[in-house]
Amino acid sequence: LAKNVADDEPFGDCDDHAIWWCTTMLKSGLAEQAWFCFYTMIKKNSLEMSSHAVAVFKDKDGIYSWTDYRLPSSLLQDWHKWPYRSAETYDARPIAAVMFEIKEVKEDDTPVFGETTVLDVV
Repeated sequence: LAKNVADDEPFGDCDDHAIWWCTTMLKSGLAEQAWFCFYTMIKKNSLEMSSHAVAVFKDKDGIYSWTDYRLPSSLLQDWHKWPYRSAETYDARPIAAVMFEIKEVKEDDTPVFGETTVLDVV
């Protein structure tokens, strides 16, 4: 993915962006924890459903942020609010959400998944 960015080539879809953010933030030392996350949302004015992947990370000051195709947005201490914040950008509301912790990044940039957290979204 980083090579594609450097070569001005297509980067991928939401899950590519999310895992890139997780591994980059951890490997650079800008985050002390990161999660590959996805959720299902329903549009507010219809019954159209879709799913989306985002990255959530916690920096060294304990501030949580989420990001997808955009620059990271702070969640302060409300780490569990990321599905709501992301869904708002699509005029939708979340109906299911899960987080997969990235417990380490191998030397070849391969993320290793750890604990899974299922969020209770209403």
